Amino acid sequence: MQRLKTRMELAATVFFATIFMVAMICSCASAVDRWCAEEPAVSANPHNVLTETQCTVYIQPMTTTVSEPTVTEPEILYDIPLADELQRFVREQCEVRGVPFEIALALIEQESNYRTNAKSATDDYGLMQINACNHEWLAEELGLTDMLDPYQNITAGVYILGQAFEKYGDPNQALMAYNMGDAGMREAWEQGIRSTKYSRAVIEAANLLKER
Repeated sequence: MQRLKTRMELAATVFFATIFMVAMICSCASAVDRWCAEEPAVSANPHNVLTETQCTVYIQPMTTTVSEPTVTEPEILYDIPLADELQRFVREQCEVRGVPFEIALALIEQESNYRTNAKSATDDYGLMQINACNHEWLAEELGLTDMLDPYQNITAGVYILGQAFEKYGDPNQALMAYNMGDAGMREAWEQGIRSTKYSRAVIEAANLLKER
């Protein structure tokens, strides 16, 4: 009887131990399943995984702006016995004073035949024949001191002519004022004289220059 009791106790111990082991195995399997379910899936291509810090960058196509070529008007210089440098200076002064370029060149031809050192018996000096009566006020107003210097002479002559164009507008009237003075021009104008041999000669010469 004692042996039988011992065997039964041993069998019961083995049975309960087996039950305990099975329960433990099942519990571990369940924990493993939960852990696998919680792990994030890993892409087969790690380069395709987007993280929270990634952003989309849009690359704008480069655009090239092609500027239009600058069209430069050809410089107009005439085949006359006046140096190119002096012609350029005449043009510059004419643009400043509002005088037609060809009118100024034609006036120089009429007054001095393009001679820089021309001096008349009536005390007219240089290319544009600036009379001595004008030298003082031109020196005060423009700082000009030598009317035989071609650049100073052109500055003075175009300045006087520009004042006449600004005052009268009409080419004949402006040229008459340059040649005769304001008083002489007004007197002729009151007599119905609208042009003189001088003014017509300058305008005709200017037109001939334009036709070249």
